[in-house]
Amino acid sequence: DEAYGESYTAIADLEDGAYVLLQYVFTNAGFGDGKAACRALFVPKGKPGINAAVRVDRDEWSYDKASKTLAVGKCSLSTAGKKTRFLARTDDLTVDLTLAARPRIARPPGHRIDVDGDEFYESEVLVPWARAKAKIQGKGGKSSVSGMGYMDHSRSNTRLPKVASRWFRFRGFTGGARALVEIRHSPSGRATGWWWSEGKPGPERLDLDGLALKAGAKAVSIRYGGYALESTALLYTYRPAKEWGVLGRMAKPWIGDPQTRTFRATLTSPDGETVAGILEQAQITK
Repeated sequence: DEAYGESYTAIADLEDGAYVLLQYVFTNAGFGDGKAACRALFVPKGKPGINAAVRVDRDEWSYDKASKTLAVGKCSLSTAGKKTRFLARTDDLTVDLTLAARPRIARPPGHRIDVDGDEFYESEVLVPWARAKAKIQGKGGKSSVSGMGYMDHSRSNTRLPKVASRWFRFRGFTGGARALVEIRHSPSGRATGWWWSEGKPGPERLDLDGLALKAGAKAVSIRYGGYALESTALLYTYRPAKEWGVLGRMAKPWIGDPQTRTFRATLTSPDGETVAGILEQAQITK
C-alpha cells in the first residue's frame, strides 16, 4: 500500500533542561517500498536543537527475534529484562536512550480511526512514563544525563490530512502526578481526546466540554474541565516535508505538510496540583 507508514517514537525530558526525541519511520510513500529512517533530535537547554537522520532502503533494516532488536542502519531499538533501549546513530549526532521499563501496549480510547472503508490510523502507548538515561554525543562533546521518558507506536495506511487537522500531546513527568493528555481535531475540526493519570489502570476518554484553546507559533493555552495546560517555552519546530529533502517532497501527497512545535508546558488540575513536561502541537495541512 503506497500510503502505509509506521513509526516508533521515544522522548526524554532531562534533568539538565535538555530534551531528546528518537524515532523510527517506515514508509512505502514515494519511490520504492519498505524505506526506513532513524531520526534523533537533541535540544540543549537554552540552545538551538540539533536534528539529524539517516535513511535506508529495505535491505538495510531488520528485526532479530532472538535479541528482540529492530535495527535500522546503525540504529537499534531493543528490550531486555525490564529495560528498553533506543540507540540512534547518525553522522552528526548519537543518542543512546534507556528507559527503565519494558514496552507494554496500552490502546487509548479512539486509538483506531477508520477512514474511507479499508483505510485506518492506529496508535498505542508503549511506555507511558519511566526513568530515563541518555548518553549524547555530537559536535559539542559528550554528556550523560538522567530524566524521564516515554515511548509510543503508530501505523497507518491513509493520508494524514484525512485523520486530523491538528494534534496536541502532553507528557507530564515532574511535580505532581505524572500524566498524559492527547487532544485531536478531526479534519472537520471536531475535538476528541484521552488522558492517563499515574495510578490509573489505563487511558480514559477526555471530557472536552467547555474546551477553550489558543494555539500560535510561540505559545499554546488549553483549558477544559477546570484544568489548564499552558506552554512555557518553545523548544523546536519540525517540518518533515521540508527537512527531509527529496524524500519529504515525495511523501508530501501522503503525509501532507505537517508542522510540529514542541514546547515545555505545565498542566494544572482544579485542585492546584501542577505537573511539568513536554507538549507537542502538530498542525496538519494538505
